[in-house]
Amino acid sequence: MLDPEQRAAATLPDGPAQVIAPAGSGKTTTLIAALGVLLGRGVAASATQPTKDSERPAGGCFPGRGGVGSRPDAVARPATALPTLGDGFQRRPMRRVNLFVAVGLAAALLAPAGAAQETSGAGSVKSRFQPMACPTDVFPEGSTVDCGFVTVPENRAHPNGRMIRVAAAVMHASAPHPAADPIVFLAGGPSFGAISAFAVYAYFGGASYARDHDVVLVDSRGTGLSEPRLGCPEFDAASVAAFYSKPFINSRALAIYGSAIPDCRDRLAMSGVDLAAYSSAESAADLEALRTALGYRTWNLVAFSADGVLGLTYMRLFPGGIRSAIIDSGQSAQHLPGLDYARGLREELEAIFAGCAANTTCSASYPHMREVFYDLVDRLQAHPVTISFPDFLPDPLAIRLDGAGFYLDAVNEIFPGNEFAPDSIRALLSEIWRSAHGELAAVYRERFGTGPVVNDHVDDFLAQGKAMSYVCHDLVGFITLADLRQAARDVPALAPIFLGPNYDLANGDTNVTSPAGCRLWDVGVAASVQHQPVASAIPTLVLTGEYDTGVPPFIVRQIPPTLPNSFSYEFPAGAHGQLASYNNDSECARSIAGQFLRDPRERPNASCIASLPPFDFAP
Repeated sequence: MLDPEQRAAATLPDGPAQVIAPAGSGKTTTLIAALGVLLGRGVAASATQPTKDSERPAGGCFPGRGGVGSRPDAVARPATALPTLGDGFQRRPMRRVNLFVAVGLAAALLAPAGAAQETSGAGSVKSRFQPMACPTDVFPEGSTVDCGFVTVPENRAHPNGRMIRVAAAVMHASAPHPAADPIVFLAGGPSFGAISAFAVYAYFGGASYARDHDVVLVDSRGTGLSEPRLGCPEFDAASVAAFYSKPFINSRALAIYGSAIPDCRDRLAMSGVDLAAYSSAESAADLEALRTALGYRTWNLVAFSADGVLGLTYMRLFPGGIRSAIIDSGQSAQHLPGLDYARGLREELEAIFAGCAANTTCSASYPHMREVFYDLVDRLQAHPVTISFPDFLPDPLAIRLDGAGFYLDAVNEIFPGNEFAPDSIRALLSEIWRSAHGELAAVYRERFGTGPVVNDHVDDFLAQGKAMSYVCHDLVGFITLADLRQAARDVPALAPIFLGPNYDLANGDTNVTSPAGCRLWDVGVAASVQHQPVASAIPTLVLTGEYDTGVPPFIVRQIPPTLPNSFSYEFPAGAHGQLASYNNDSECARSIAGQFLRDPRERPNASCIASLPPFDFAP
């Protein structure tokens, strides 16, 4: 538990912050708490870089809540968004981060001739682990860490062609007699580097299995410290320009992103990058090359969030080197981006309405909430409204709000809270009720604040070009017109979006990893096996949280049916990342994971789940 001063430091308002404190005062605990607050509010994991400055007598620094953004401060707005990349759940004040990959015309969804062939081996070149300096602001003092890289072919179909570097850091176990099989960690994104304070402090910090095993943090190809890093700062500039469009926010998003995407692509291609080579299959071969170079006979895979796809691909292609696998809040290889997110978030929203109806206090405060919500969605879809923001800086702005936009704003606010950040579900219920009873403009003005919106430099932490290549190549290209029509039937509130011609890069969503965006990125489509359920005998632990909007349980549940030696658990009122220390259920989840790592073929004792409290809907 935090004392009042530690809690105050961990929950500072927007802006960078420096915390100065004497030795033994709990700086590391406070930094972990700050990470939990940031990640709970939707800040990208790799955008959090807490540091402890050993050059001063005492102190600790961590980034504030500005920039990439805090989840509770504002729900989204229609026609406002950062580009969505895989599971890059980048919420920030006054910006919608739509989780839905945009969809468009049927012709945009056809796989081009000559779809890329899958990598089938780790390559003929024997890689060795070459040392490099570790970053100075990631690892705690006194820890033993070896940093380095392997050199691998960029495209294994051309083994004598361009070579690239894949970086990794080996955090050595502190236990006197560590296990022989290390843990290898994939951080998600799908373009976050794992060599990060998030992994060290929030994800593995305090976990017993991190003391007993070496932990290998991998910056997969194109991300983090790996070279080349496929960044797209053009997207960050486009985000601000689109936001300040006239007459409504994001009115010119289609044209702005239609220029930014090819600008980044052309710049990377002209530098010699083979954009089609930054796929899950190639990254899986990199992992195998790294395992061999480090001399491990087998290791335990931990794949988080969007890197569920990479983890499962690795399990399919190179099962011999994997002792066990943990998929934490992970995407399935076969999920349909955007469409399955819509289904999953609808499921969570329906659970919220049902939970409120079953709670005496909630149902008394918000009677017939489900009907009230969908009635408002229908009315706004039939008669969109304009909401102005006269005090917004540097100039007044306005949005055009329809039913689909209001629906998206609602599902994007779902968050059950964690150890350091309060939930937003109860606020969502209040805002829906107020919006339906004459306060719609007031609610949105509260969410927006007064600005200004500035360049968040998301690309400093999220390698957006790598995300484009992976998502377009391995996922988006498999969406068909039939899929769009089925999604429109499954989630009728979003039918105008799924079946509309301008959703790809416009209509308020600016989803660069959409069919329209992927046409501009032009990396082809993976072999069909990439988008099939992964069947494997590897012992696997699959974890998900009831109200996870980063990767909804609907998607995670697609993983276990073809894994006969898997154990799957859903945590009540859980958010994203069950093993992260800031999650309310992490102690239970870590206990289950520790048992699993000791004996992956024995079902863990998961009785602690029954003692976890459900979400309390009382206002």
